[in-house]
Amino acid sequence: MRSNFAYVGCRTTRERNARGKGISVFRIDETGQWQLVAVEETRPNPSFLTVEATGRFLYAVHGDGTEMSSFHIGEDGRLQAIGHSTSASLNPVDVALDPTGRHLIVTNHLSGSLAVHYLLGDGRFGPLTDYAQITGRLGPHKIEQLSPKPHQAVFHADGKRLFVPNKGADRVSVFDFDATAGSLMECPSLAAQLREGTGPRNGVAHPAMPILFVVGELDSTVYALRISREGRLDPFQVVSCLPDNFIGFSRASAVVLSPDGARLHVSNRGHDSICTFDVVDVAALPLRVGQGATAARPVSPVTIQRAQVSW
Repeated sequence: MRSNFAYVGCRTTRERNARGKGISVFRIDETGQWQLVAVEETRPNPSFLTVEATGRFLYAVHGDGTEMSSFHIGEDGRLQAIGHSTSASLNPVDVALDPTGRHLIVTNHLSGSLAVHYLLGDGRFGPLTDYAQITGRLGPHKIEQLSPKPHQAVFHADGKRLFVPNKGADRVSVFDFDATAGSLMECPSLAAQLREGTGPRNGVAHPAMPILFVVGELDSTVYALRISREGRLDPFQVVSCLPDNFIGFSRASAVVLSPDGARLHVSNRGHDSICTFDVVDVAALPLRVGQGATAARPVSPVTIQRAQVSW
């Protein structure tokens, strides 16, 4: 079954001091063990990948350049290249499929843009349907925040809205998405401005609660933001991803949720660790009423508490 395979991208170029060759294909057995099946050589830096819902096609963007590729997934998990196109701008760093499966949204880091590409039924790329330039006042970092730097596009559960962490502007932008036309419209009034120097990089939406978690690359934090009915983002909690006694150099990177939404995991580059948080639904906790006190639950519907740091 295709669901028993995993695909791992990599960097391949000398500029990245890389030794990779392409996309690694692993078979995962019933015990959870990974076995390398093949390394499919590709164009340079197949860094970010996504597989569409039926498991027939895989899409990759090639970091540091302007390229993207599509592959057919065989019954044995092996990849066959079937399409190639331009990402429409420089240094694509993330790809997201809209819930209808008809469009691929590519986040271009260095050009500060989102590009929407129509997908054909056979897995090949169709025409570019929209291109949006990211905006926002730049942050204070003299090296990392010289321009808008979107790093990911996260779909809301309804598929009609995108949340875009903008590392260059300490901002999480919000876009409306029209799946029929494949078009984007920025909604500045719904965006969230984070603390200066945060450098928001990646985000993940909770599967059951209207909460978006966003990791700050530059200050190694993770934010919890409430998603209002109108789609507005309201930050209500920020916590560190590093131990209190750590004073070295580190950058936070990826953030993922467990399938049940109970655990949040953040990776730290430099500290070389995975920080795990419990996700607590405050509204579900039992009330504790002291003598003469009035019971009241916190306004925030969810909170995150550090469970452990592994290194």
